[in-house]
Amino acid sequence: MENFIFNSALIIDDSTIDNLIHKKILVNYHFVKNVHCVVAVKDGLDYIQKQLEKKLDLPELIFLDIRMPEMNGFDFLKMFEQLDPSILEKCKIYMLSSSLDPVDHERISNYKFVKKFLGKPLTRQILEEEFSAQHEVDQ
Repeated sequence: MENFIFNSALIIDDSTIDNLIHKKILVNYHFVKNVHCVVAVKDGLDYIQKQLEKKLDLPELIFLDIRMPEMNGFDFLKMFEQLDPSILEKCKIYMLSSSLDPVDHERISNYKFVKKFLGKPLTRQILEEEFSAQHEVDQ
């Protein structure tokens, strides 16, 4: 039996190629067993809503891109913040972006449920540094 650190994750990024790469890294290196990818903020919110309605597990991790057309990562955070506090506790959000804009980093710090900013692309090293230590603390 394969051991994964987390059971489920949601990736919200308008780049299908980035989604494919990040999903492969998360699964192949046994960080996340089930990864659901969407290319729009609305689709990510719909996915969370459907999981709630069907009483299915919420994603433990959400990897959220900042720069996306129509609605960006900050639009997602504003709407996510309105959800039930129990949901905010269950879903750990990581901003996943190549943005070097200090304003973005400052805005991210205003959301207490955002755990960290991670630079693109996700790598095994980034995941090990972030989650291996955290997993030991959680146990």
